[in-house]
Amino acid sequence: MAATNKSKASSPSHKDEDQKETGFFNQPRRGGKSIWDWLDLIAKLAIPVVVVGATIGFGWWQVHLADSQHQHDQDLATQQHTTDQKIANQQHDADQK
Repeated sequence: MAATNKSKASSPSHKDEDQKETGFFNQPRRGGKSIWDWLDLIAKLAIPVVVVGATIGFGWWQVHLADSQHQHDQDLATQQHTTDQKIANQQHDADQK
């Protein structure tokens, strides 16, 4: 049978470990999460909410601008139609004389 080397491996020093700093924001809260953990979660959730809000806002703005432009075009068309009718009536009256 082969002999095994039972020498102990040196334990890692505490300086090399990635321990969280102690402080107000790093103290565990509800669910074992620190304030930084909650802020990180909120930040990650806020990005899609802002993107969706901006998409809806710009869509509404585009509809509003298109509606405004359509109303302006309708007003111009009505004005042009009235002008054309006056010109046609004037020409018709001139032809009658």
